[in-house]
Amino acid sequence: MPYAKNNSEKFKGHKVSNPPEQYIWEENNITVIAESFDFPTLVSHRVKMASHDRKLETWASTVNKNFKQFEDAREWLDLARPICQLIDISDEELSQYFQIWRDSTLRKLKLNVKALGKIIQDCDHHEVWTAYYLLKNLENDYLRWQKYLSKSIKASETKFKARHLRDLIHHLQSLSISDKDIKKILAELLKVFAFPSPTKSARNILDSTKIKA
Repeated sequence: MPYAKNNSEKFKGHKVSNPPEQYIWEENNITVIAESFDFPTLVSHRVKMASHDRKLETWASTVNKNFKQFEDAREWLDLARPICQLIDISDEELSQYFQIWRDSTLRKLKLNVKALGKIIQDCDHHEVWTAYYLLKNLENDYLRWQKYLSKSIKASETKFKARHLRDLIHHLQSLSISDKDIKKILAELLKVFAFPSPTKSARNILDSTKIKA
């Protein structure tokens, strides 16, 4: 897959240039942000619609009947309300955000490895070891991400798409809910937001939270 010709990062309508371990991109009231080579987080600034509340109420009513962790369905609502705008983002749109971040991150790493290599050639004896150490670390990061993002595209894309559900999943796990039941809870949530194959998607999302790059 070819690299993006230019760094795609932008914020508030202006192009920005971050070091390889950081990333920010903002458009259409969606921000994609990453720190320390971690998978990026999606933040939605879109207005919550009445339809979101209706979908969440349907989900909360269903899971409250089947799972007894809470006495009131409103407690289920409180878990999902912060991420309802993100859940409503289409799969195609999420794939585009993933592609933009992936290509830009790999390109920045590649360019920085190349730049550090040139710097080493110009270093004197006392500086060369520091520059060499930085280069090796950056090369390792580049190779790690290149291998993961190039050879595990499907798994890494699923992990990216599930990022905003991570806190919800961790909260359910903290309530001693089994993975089997968490999948059912997630599937019901995805179902009301019209996800294709919600049961399969829930399984993939839960599995993706265990993937490490």
